Amino acid sequence: MKTFARITWYAQRVALAAPLGLVGVAHGQMPEPLVRPDIELVDVGEIQSVADQPHYGLLIAGTFTRVNGETRNGLARMVHGNTDPNWNPNPSWLGSVPLVPRRVRMSPDGGVFVSGDLVEIAGHGVDCIVKLKPDGQLDTAWTAPTTNCDFDPVFDREGWMYFIDSDHSVRRTRLDVGGSADPYWTHWPANGFAEPYKLMLEFGDSLYVASKTVRWNQTLIGKVPTTLNGYELWSREDQYDTVVAMQQSEYGVVYLAYAQGTIRKFDARNGSLSDAIMPNPALAGVRNMKLASSGFDEHLFVAASGGVRKFSTNGSDLASYPHAQRDFVNEMIPSGSSVLLAGKFSAVDGQESQSLLAIHGGGTPGPSATYEITGPGKIEEVVAQSNGGAIVRGSFIKADKLPRREIFRLTPEGIVDPGWSVQANDGINHVVIGSDSAVYIGGSFTNIVGGVFPLRFLAKLDAASGSPLSWWGPSLGLQYAPLDLAIDAQDRIYVAPPVQQANLGVRRVLVTPDGEPDQNWGPIHVSNMGGIDLVGDYLYLQSNQPNTIDIFRAELVAGTSGTSGWYFALQNGNSVPALNAIGADGVGKLLLGGRFEWYGSGDVRRNLLRLDSVGGVDESWLPQVNGGVNDIAVDAAGEIYIAGDFTTVGTQASNGLARLSPIDATPRADWMPAHGASSICVADAQRLFVVGDDWRNTFVALPLSVGGGGEVPAIERN
Repeated sequence: MKTFARITWYAQRVALAAPLGLVGVAHGQMPEPLVRPDIELVDVGEIQSVADQPHYGLLIAGTFTRVNGETRNGLARMVHGNTDPNWNPNPSWLGSVPLVPRRVRMSPDGGVFVSGDLVEIAGHGVDCIVKLKPDGQLDTAWTAPTTNCDFDPVFDREGWMYFIDSDHSVRRTRLDVGGSADPYWTHWPANGFAEPYKLMLEFGDSLYVASKTVRWNQTLIGKVPTTLNGYELWSREDQYDTVVAMQQSEYGVVYLAYAQGTIRKFDARNGSLSDAIMPNPALAGVRNMKLASSGFDEHLFVAASGGVRKFSTNGSDLASYPHAQRDFVNEMIPSGSSVLLAGKFSAVDGQESQSLLAIHGGGTPGPSATYEITGPGKIEEVVAQSNGGAIVRGSFIKADKLPRREIFRLTPEGIVDPGWSVQANDGINHVVIGSDSAVYIGGSFTNIVGGVFPLRFLAKLDAASGSPLSWWGPSLGLQYAPLDLAIDAQDRIYVAPPVQQANLGVRRVLVTPDGEPDQNWGPIHVSNMGGIDLVGDYLYLQSNQPNTIDIFRAELVAGTSGTSGWYFALQNGNSVPALNAIGADGVGKLLLGGRFEWYGSGDVRRNLLRLDSVGGVDESWLPQVNGGVNDIAVDAAGEIYIAGDFTTVGTQASNGLARLSPIDATPRADWMPAHGASSICVADAQRLFVVGDDWRNTFVALPLSVGGGGEVPAIERN
């Protein structure tokens, strides 16, 4: 089917690392000196809070009054190190020494929450918590749900905001409706002597609450599902006190940083504690901690009184970012091996500066400026690699004047990789990427130059060179090209059989040692198979009936040899329906795109809908796309991109390529490309690869930043 499901989970892993496109250093290497920062704050102010506003810039809040010579009273937006002249809410605060931290927080619906000792925004008298629109204008329809001015909310992508109320309970409210909190969801700590003071939302549907036990002066950690009205799953007491930061690994481990310098980790499923990480030399005065990853390697950045230290997740000291001990770091945003620091310091790594913001490695680069790729033909598929490259498949014979038939590799810099070449004797129809960036292809080929033995219909290519690895040769009895391919997180490949050999069923192939079929899984049969897509822990199988598209789900666990009973059907009135893309949004809900109409609860879902984990249609998500959806992509911020032949989304005009809010599916009015597309792929944190005949070039890259314009030509049509 489409490429969406094959790149979604890579995009998910990127999202966990909060990518900013910072230039990194090799793992374990001592960092270079921090560059002289571009931002200068005066009046001996400090940055107390930082928020990445996806596709716009960096938001900062604190006690400063000027930034880079521009008047900004404690709230500003930075774009590539410069103060944004068009974003100035102009707040007034109660005093120069705030009684509570001044914070800025981004929510998934694009709103900007500002809190602290606020008294006025842009001339409007306000309480201590406000919601701003993305352009910095006050959202007058939203009212603060609490009088607790020490406001540090967390957000899910279902449209809920969680916060600590004035009575020390944990509450929630809808992002799009101001006023009272949800009366049906309240978490009171299981220990009546505990007062919550810090929240963290996990990647799934649970909330972690750190509380102070007044009687014993200890910490109580609790896990609360967001779907069961605040009923507590478990709670654990810890002898350490004052949690300053919580972070969760995508591998099910939760890390806690304590003010006295200890880092604890425990199992997110049941709360079982492991040994504490005791840094040597010991940390003191810990203020913050962030978890980051480079590929599949995770590490921790910890800000303390002696500077910022970088640790492996087993406690090994990897690097340090020292600064004057009298100063401090309040917030950090990591990206791979690099980190952005915000707080109050006058020197970093011995370099004098009056700045309060520093970026390791030379600053934040913008989107790649040029692609020098030429040649006749058409791009049909772009699949991202975890090493930063991308595999491009289509019908062409040259790329950047290099002989490249049907497939080539783009480097992370956006040029055709001169050292990566594949010469197959016939068509390449499908591409999937392994976790090690190895490339698996399916097609009508029976031989690849460089292979020791003939390779029929399936092959594995080296990630660095494209050379065929002849020892990998699945024996599935294929006599024709496979109908479709998919790959899971454990690098197991699922092969949909050719239409002429439907009796073979869907099989699973093990990547190691030699590509043999998994005898403990499958085969799975459905009639009139139209394709397969893998999302999370399930394989979705499409069955094309005369007037209906049936979708079945199979589990990936060993021993499964049939579908799970999950079933969904699509129709299109009196026309033949089409399902073009299946994949997940930022929290794992299923997205379906194509040409169909689905009726439920009196509502119509045309061409795009969202399902929950049990197969129910999300009644609150109403995009109402008036034409077919060809492809879907999701970026690291959870924004949803759709491409097709539609002209409106809801009430907003569109050229067939749109960006939607993950909360309510409303199109982003400030992102309006000139044309639609037949295929799209989020390449990294900055670029959306776009394929379509309407563009003046077959293949272009659009920036994810505001506007969606400034496309860069990739493959010119001769």
